[in-house]
Amino acid sequence: MKIFVDNKLFKNMASQAIESKAKALVETCKQADILIDENQIQLIYQWPTLLECLDLESLFDQFFKLNEQEQLFNFLITTLTSEVDRDLLVSLYDQIFIECLTRVKNLPEINPTFLLQLIQKKKESAFSSQSKKLILPLLEYYEKYLTENPSHAMHDLILYLAWDRICVNMGPIFESPCLQAPFRQGLDVFKQCLLESFDHIRTQNRTTPSLFRLMETLYADEMRQENLQVHSENEWLILCQGARALKQREDIADVYYIDGALVNRQRDSDKIPQDPLILLTMDPVSNVESGLCLAHYLNEKIRLKIPDWPYLFNGVKIICLVANEKSYQVESVIIR
Repeated sequence: MKIFVDNKLFKNMASQAIESKAKALVETCKQADILIDENQIQLIYQWPTLLECLDLESLFDQFFKLNEQEQLFNFLITTLTSEVDRDLLVSLYDQIFIECLTRVKNLPEINPTFLLQLIQKKKESAFSSQSKKLILPLLEYYEKYLTENPSHAMHDLILYLAWDRICVNMGPIFESPCLQAPFRQGLDVFKQCLLESFDHIRTQNRTTPSLFRLMETLYADEMRQENLQVHSENEWLILCQGARALKQREDIADVYYIDGALVNRQRDSDKIPQDPLILLTMDPVSNVESGLCLAHYLNEKIRLKIPDWPYLFNGVKIICLVANEKSYQVESVIIR
C-alpha cells in the first residue's frame, strides 16, 4: 500500500528522537485502521522531501522576488492602472514565468550531477539503522530517476519549482491595494493566465504543479479590499480559518494532501484510483482541515466562473500524527 509522507514527518523520521521508527510507523498505521504489516508499507516521497533530505530547504531564501524593489513589479503596477491591454498583460505574465523558469534553471543546486553527489553523501551519512530503512527508498528512487532519465527528471523538477515561484511572485501583485477600475480587470487577466498555465502543465503530464500554491495566489485575490463585502458569513469563516494553512513564501510548499488529491475527471477518468489517497502528516489537525476547506472552496469558485474546469478532488485519508519519546500517536484521521 502506497502511503505519502510529508516533510515534517520526514524530518522526524530522520532524527534520532524515536527508537525503532519503522515499527512505530507500522503501529501508527494500524491505529489508523490501515491494516498492513511492515513489509507492505511503501512510503512515497515527492520532490520537496528530497530537497529537504539534501538540506536544500532554503533554496529560495535569496531567490528572485517580485516586489517594489524590482523594476518589473513597478512596471506591472503602472500597467495595471492604465487602460487594459490584454495582449500586453499576457506578455508580461509570460515574462514573469520565463524569469522564474530561467532563474530556477540557473540555480547551481538544480543540476543532476550535483544532486546525485548530495544523494550519495546522504546515503553514506550516519543514519540510525531504523532511519536508514525508511529514508533509503527516497534516496534510491531519485538516484535512479536522475541517473537513468536525467533530462526528464530535470524537466520535471525545474518546471515544478518554476511553477511554485510564479505563484509566489504573483501573490504581491494581487495584494497590491490599488482600487482603480482597470486594476481589477487586469488582475482578472492574470488570474486567467495562471489557471491556463496550471491546466497546460497538468495536461503535459511532465510534472504535477502545486494546486496549493495556486490557491494561495487566489486567496490573496479573495482578500482584496473590493472583495471584502461580497463574502457570505460562511465564506468568511473558510477564508479566515484558511489563513492558518498558508505557507511561508520562501518555503517549498509541501501540501500533498491537496496537490495529490486533485484529478482531471475528463482526461483521467479511467485512471482515478478507487481507494483514497493516504497521507501521513505532522501538520496540526486544524491546519489540515482549514487547508482542505479552503482548497475545495476556491476550486468551486473557479468552477462557477469556468464551467468546463475539469479539476475535482478525489478521496483523501489524512492521518495526523504527533510524536512522543518512543512512538507516534494518531491525533486524528481526516477523510474527505
